[in-house]
Amino acid sequence: MRVALLLYADVAAAAQTTVQESEAELQRYAKITADMAEAGVLRGGEALRPAAEGVHIGGDGDEVAGAVHTDPELSGFYLLECTWEDALSWARRLPVAHHGRVEVRPLMDLPDPGSSPIQA
Repeated sequence: MRVALLLYADVAAAAQTTVQESEAELQRYAKITADMAEAGVLRGGEALRPAAEGVHIGGDGDEVAGAVHTDPELSGFYLLECTWEDALSWARRLPVAHHGRVEVRPLMDLPDPGSSPIQA
């Protein structure tokens, strides 16, 4: 099963952390990421820049810079291939699970872009 772990950080709490606390948390992320890779479940992932630096495109196609702000804020994601139970276990180990939240969501299986719609 392919799953996304969506990381939502508490922006207000993050602003209160010291440099040492931030560095320690980054080391914990590096460790769990290495553990995921070693276990063979890691398929990808990225940290995201703050939402205020992004642009939102509305239904009318207009750009709205940084207009949608939430706290907690989507701060990154992991893509895993593992069982549902293992995905929950990995999610619980992430530092953000203790001061924000982790959404565990299954990915859809879409047809290969080069395949015929009849085969899908």
